[in-house]
Order: sequence, then structure tokens, then C-alpha cells
Amino acid sequence: MSFWTKPATTTTLLVIIAALLLALVVQNSMHRSHPAPGMAFSSPPMENMPGHNHPPMTGANAGAPSMTTDNENFDPSAMILAALACPTNPSFTLADAGCEGSTANERRQVVQSEYAKNPSIRGVFDSLVKKYGEGALTAQALEIRRQRRTN
Repeated sequence: MSFWTKPATTTTLLVIIAALLLALVVQNSMHRSHPAPGMAFSSPPMENMPGHNHPPMTGANAGAPSMTTDNENFDPSAMILAALACPTNPSFTLADAGCEGSTANERRQVVQSEYAKNPSIRGVFDSLVKKYGEGALTAQALEIRRQRRTN
């Protein structure tokens, strides 16, 4: 039996490989804000998305907390698009450039249209869920929606 075919050697090599993979996963999760070149998908700014011409939020939602530190640049329609799953590739959201196709473009236009009619973010989500069902939401958005229903 040669050195490479011994069960102990094989087991040792597998343990070393598993440890290296685990270290790689841990390192990657610690450095998510600095992914390796070519390893991460990067979306273009929302201003470059089709149909993006929504002014900053005003009116009833003006005082609502935002996900950015600059309330003047907060775009609710961008947040809504990021909470909707891509109909052609569920690993993307409608805000991602990788979400392509006529169905995705139609949904983006529906978001813009619904927000123009009703600037309430919750109202827009209610309308979209009524039209497309809860399956149109990302897992995170669905969880938030379910939590708010119980409150």
C-alpha cells in the first residue's frame, strides 16, 4: 500500500482540506464589505435603472426612518425594488442589474406606477402582494411583513 492510499493519510488530508475551507468561509464572512475581485455581484446605482425618476420621499412618510444617513437621497422606490424577488432569477432582487427580462422590467414599472399613485410604502407593498402574491417578496421582506402583521 503506497503512502497516498493509506486510510489514515486520506483522512488527514480531508481534515486539512475541511479546515482550510472553513477558514476561507470565516474569512470571507468577516470581510463581506471587501470581497475578492470578481467574486461579488455589484449593482449599478439606482439612478441608472430603467424608469428611475422618483423624487425623494415627502409627505406622510417624510419622518419615517430611512436605511441611509442622508434622508435627502433616500429613495423609497429603490427600497421597494430591493425587497422584491427577481421573477426570472430568485437569487437577485428587482434592484439588481442581473435581474433582466420583460417580466422584471414590467414589475419595475409597476413599482414606479404604484408609488406615484400611493406614496405610502406599506400601501405599495400591499398592492404588489395583492397583484403578485407574497412569493414576489424576498425572504427578508416576507419575514418583516409577517412580523408587522402580528404587531
